[in-house]
Amino acid sequence: MSKHTAQTVGRFCGHAGLARMDAPTSSEWFPIPAQTANKIEEVTGTYCPSDRWIALVTLSNRMVLADPGQMMISLLDDADEWPEGDPGQGGPLDDYAGISLEIYRIMAAWAERSAEFEYLGSPADRAEALSLIESSDFLDRPEALDAYLRHTRVHFSSGQIIECQLDHGCLLELLDIEGDADVQFVSIRQMDGVDRRLPLRKLVMIDLPLIEIEAARSAVLEECE
Repeated sequence: MSKHTAQTVGRFCGHAGLARMDAPTSSEWFPIPAQTANKIEEVTGTYCPSDRWIALVTLSNRMVLADPGQMMISLLDDADEWPEGDPGQGGPLDDYAGISLEIYRIMAAWAERSAEFEYLGSPADRAEALSLIESSDFLDRPEALDAYLRHTRVHFSSGQIIECQLDHGCLLELLDIEGDADVQFVSIRQMDGVDRRLPLRKLVMIDLPLIEIEAARSAVLEECE
């Protein structure tokens, strides 16, 4: 299981863009720290098909699982311009350089109208979260913000995307596919109990919400105490 989180991997250094081979100018871009950029350079320099999937920590509340054999991965330094012809698709939040997981957690508490919102972080953190919610046009769309922050997105080689909230056990199981060439199917278990078994060879990328991964890990630790 990947041990890294957005809290530990460092500061923003640029972006990673991931695109299907048949859609090279339609990358999904993620702000990343130097450690993730170094990992991409190392993995793509030594990749062979048996290595299979890699896990990439971003600074935008996403843990990206990807198959380098089916994806075009681009690295963009913060000082560089966007590649010509690529619109630079990111998420709906105004988080170009990424923000701390604490701010994402505060926004998620606000989105679900949780009483926990008043106790998370500092007053300055909550003010930053509310400012980001407003600037990203989510003030009147808390359900949409909650889905964006908590949902997992499963990307097929065909271009189809499944988006849903996974149960915590499933999130942790998915992290174990990194580097495991023996995995043939993955289980996508939703919070409502629906369990899809998908052939890994038909998938190119799975991006997971880091705040949900952290919550899942915390639950496991509490059970062990």
